[in-house]
Amino acid sequence: MKTFLCHTIWLLATFISIEMSAEEQKIYEVNTNRETTRSESIVPTFYQEYGPYLFFLSRPVYDPQCCSVLRAYSSESLWRLDSRNNSVQLVGSGFGGSSWKSTTSYGLVNDRIIYFSIDSLISTDLSGLDKKSLGKINGKYNNEPHQMVRHSGYVYFTIDGEQYGKVELWRSDGSAEGTTKVNLCKENSCYESPRKMTVSANKLFFIATSDNNTNVIWSVNSDNELVVFSEATVSYPENLFPVPSGIQFNSTNQLWFTDGTSAGSYPINFLKNNTLSTAKESIDFGDLVVTASEEIYVISDKGKGATTLIDVDRELTRT
Repeated sequence: MKTFLCHTIWLLATFISIEMSAEEQKIYEVNTNRETTRSESIVPTFYQEYGPYLFFLSRPVYDPQCCSVLRAYSSESLWRLDSRNNSVQLVGSGFGGSSWKSTTSYGLVNDRIIYFSIDSLISTDLSGLDKKSLGKINGKYNNEPHQMVRHSGYVYFTIDGEQYGKVELWRSDGSAEGTTKVNLCKENSCYESPRKMTVSANKLFFIATSDNNTNVIWSVNSDNELVVFSEATVSYPENLFPVPSGIQFNSTNQLWFTDGTSAGSYPINFLKNNTLSTAKESIDFGDLVVTASEEIYVISDKGKGATTLIDVDRELTRT
């Protein structure tokens, strides 16, 4: 069992290493009408699959000693790879958001692409030709989204609110009438700063802060109904770990699981040096919960059983 887990951890580390090196890959764009001396390329980021297509954002990379970048490619652009014939098409450029941000600035839903231009929220078809303005959000120009996530017929996105320093949750189905602000008030308490949106188990989970400064988990089910789980507050580091039946998260000195309901939530028996602990990483592996906090631990019975420290043989992982 221990050998099998060690090999599994090594494989996970290998996949993470491959994913981290993805930004070094380059897709070369060819135009036979250009001068043959041009050597432009783009670095793809923020991949999203939709039907037969793979969409990705890019920013041109070029050698200033040999060539210049065409104006159309001088800002962050969205490209589409068609798996049926391996063709690559430029969908649009001038997307809001920044390539150095850690979250994507576009969403895909109902055969539409949702993104922010410099002056409004835009909805366009999958080829980028049928553009429609969905209007300014909060009356602001160049309002960049913090995060955009597709869930159950909508693109949910977080964005700066009308009040300085306030972040709001919105959603859009690709139409003007279907673009609305999401109300985060429950039981005479309102929440703000929605963040860390994560889709898992057919639900959208995120963290929000109450008006008394407590951080709790919210979820949106497949009917787009919102549920707040406030029995356990979220503590630093604010990570949501997706697992097949919900998410795991760090509460005060302890790791928790929730499926978005009170009945389906419980603390995980993660003991480090015989003391309840939070985790830096956590996944489900069958009936086991595998966590990382400087070392690798395994908790049996879906996190309700005994905690075992895994002695990783570093010589074994090299073979």
